[in-house]
Amino acid sequence: MRLPLPQRIKARLARAVQARVDDAVRPVVAREDDLARRLDELTARIDRLAAAIDLKNVSERVDRLDQVAHAGEERLRRLDEQSTWNAHQISRLAPQAAALEQRLERQARPVVVQTDGQDLPEARSLVEVVREEHARVRARLSTLSAYEERIRRLEDSTFAPPAG
Repeated sequence: MRLPLPQRIKARLARAVQARVDDAVRPVVAREDDLARRLDELTARIDRLAAAIDLKNVSERVDRLDQVAHAGEERLRRLDEQSTWNAHQISRLAPQAAALEQRLERQARPVVVQTDGQDLPEARSLVEVVREEHARVRARLSTLSAYEERIRRLEDSTFAPPAG
């Protein structure tokens, strides 16, 4: 069945218009498809970058926390060494402090001497002997102090915490 002439012209005209519209729209549709594909690629890339940035931040924070923990461990190690050294020094000085406390306690108690006049010359000679002995003891203590200082330096070099 053949269509009447105006209908055939209409159909042919519609096909020509459709072909021209399709030719004009095809690049736009292709461009739209290309842009949609590129948008999807860029969205995926942005998502990957966002995840990488978050991982980088987490990694940086973990590294910083590791550094802080390492510094804390090092400080704790040094404090442990120093406390060991201090304990040694305290144990070394404790007997000397106890002896000094005893001497001070004895000095704090007043001594009352009662005498008659006959013992006075003998007492003065005894005081002179005591003063001489005191001078000798002071000289010995000075020498002893020098030796103790040398021993202390040797102990310090042996038990001293490492520098740093």
